Amino acid sequence: MTLSIGGNDARFSKVLQHCMLVAVPWCEESRFDSDADSLSVAEPALIQGPVFDNIVLALNAIHNAAPNARILLMGYPRLLTNNGFCLPGIASPEGSWLNEMGDKLDETIERAANFVRRPDYPVIFGDPRPDFGDHGACALSGGLIHDIVVGTTRGEGALSQQSLHPTALGALVYSATATKALAR
Repeated sequence: MTLSIGGNDARFSKVLQHCMLVAVPWCEESRFDSDADSLSVAEPALIQGPVFDNIVLALNAIHNAAPNARILLMGYPRLLTNNGFCLPGIASPEGSWLNEMGDKLDETIERAANFVRRPDYPVIFGDPRPDFGDHGACALSGGLIHDIVVGTTRGEGALSQQSLHPTALGALVYSATATKALAR
């Protein structure tokens, strides 16, 4: 079984949208109404605490339902190249911070895989960051992650769901990462 989890629990879409729209100089110093601290404090705490716990719960639920399953838990590629300069409202410090939070999420996903792994419970972590390299959104050439896609397909809202997700070539690179992880 192959899965990638944690991004929604880490509020990554919400944080990214907030950073693109917030009117303060650096979005990581702003806060959501539901948070007591700024995003620079609240987001790492969320990722390292409740997100980790939820990933472990999900992995254990899969193992309990399918005890013979071999699980490939995939991380996320580094989202932004060039600190996200092509995204409206994202300045260099914000793009760098968003990538740091993505790295923190990948480290947490890997930690959860290591935490639950046992001889009778094979959980493998696949890290796509090295394979994607500097080819995230806003890459000057050879981007493996879509920038903002405005042309939508039927059933979508104002922006395409393709935005900030792997391109067709990016999906092949992601697949190659999974294949390498399984071969280890």
